[in-house]
Amino acid sequence: MELVEKIYGILAAEYGRVNDRESGVSLKLRNHKLKVSKEGLKDANRLYLTNPSATHFNLMVAAMTSYQFWSQKRLIDVDGMEE
Repeated sequence: MELVEKIYGILAAEYGRVNDRESGVSLKLRNHKLKVSKEGLKDANRLYLTNPSATHFNLMVAAMTSYQFWSQKRLIDVDGMEE
C-alpha cells in the first residue's frame, strides 16, 4: 500500500529503519513515541467509526503504521549497546 510505504519512509528517514543496529533509540524515546502513536490510533479509530470516509481510513492506516513502527523499533541502552 503506497500510504504505508510513505509513512514508513518518513519515520525511517528520521529515526532509521526498525531493525537497523546503528539507529536504535532509547527506551524513553520509544515509549514516548509509542504512547503518542496509541493515542493517535484511538483518535483515528473513533473518527473512522463515527464517519467511515476515505480520509478517516487513511488516518487509521497512518496511525497503525506509526504504532507498528514504534512497537518494533530497536532499542539501545544508555551505554549505546543493543537491548
